[in-house]
Amino acid sequence: MKTFIALFALFSTLPFAIGNPIISPPALEQRQAGKPADIMANLYTQIQAFTGQINSTLDTINAGTTTAQNTTAQATIKDLTAQIGTVGQAAKSQLEAVGKRNVQRYTAGDQEVIAGYMVNIYYEISGCYSRVKFCYGDSFLGGILSPIIQVLMGVFQVVDRVVSGVLFIAGNALAGVFAVVGGVLGLLLKLLFGKW
Repeated sequence: MKTFIALFALFSTLPFAIGNPIISPPALEQRQAGKPADIMANLYTQIQAFTGQINSTLDTINAGTTTAQNTTAQATIKDLTAQIGTVGQAAKSQLEAVGKRNVQRYTAGDQEVIAGYMVNIYYEISGCYSRVKFCYGDSFLGGILSPIIQVLMGVFQVVDRVVSGVLFIAGNALAGVFAVVGGVLGLLLKLLFGKW
């Protein structure tokens, strides 16, 4: 049931998730390697690459698409979705390693940057998989998206343990942007960000 609610909430925000990300993180060269912000920046870049490929695949689907073409497109989307899960797990492991060896406190600026990546990741997933839902429906979507939601929940929880407060900042940013959506967004924010 949690997965269904998360999927419903994720795709109810599509009209608001189209366009440029709300928070633009600073350039990568401004930070040292191995910091949580770099890990989140890398994750965001990888997710963008995979969602871009999914969107390109969806661009080939139209009323004249054959069953074989649809089958191939669905297989491609499943594979790219699995790769998103893989890079998410890798980011989670990297964040856990940083948390074990690094006891320093992070600045408010670090928190803002990391929260920005979290918000942008949310937009990437929401926008891309809303298109998948439009093309192939809920049953196909539910089968491929549930693992990604679980992975992202894990990543976001770990990064909040390493850099305390980023879930709250990201959740506030999303709540402000999507105030119109109200309760439905609140459910998704609670699942992904754990603060609402």
